[in-house]
Amino acid sequence: MTARIKRGATFRAQVELDEAEWAALWPWDAVTAEMRQQGARHDLQVSADPDSRIIALRADTTGWAIGAASFDVRIQRGGDVIAIPATTNIRLQIFEGAST
Repeated sequence: MTARIKRGATFRAQVELDEAEWAALWPWDAVTAEMRQQGARHDLQVSADPDSRIIALRADTTGWAIGAASFDVRIQRGGDVIAIPATTNIRLQIFEGAST
């Protein structure tokens, strides 16, 4: 099943990590996330809650195209860049709402 979101809605997602995963990443030097679709890249706002081991993502989707999109999170720690998820991107579908 592919996640879906209406264009114009606020995109929200969170990545929850277990203790071992969090310890391998935190503290990091930098964290970024982008939504990619049809050649465009949209920055996602990233915040972290070390106590809950959650990385929260957020973005306004008003300017996004209708269609397939995917995202991941990239963490820089020391000289390493670590992608979450490590082997794939998270996919979703942007669709037009009934009210525009």
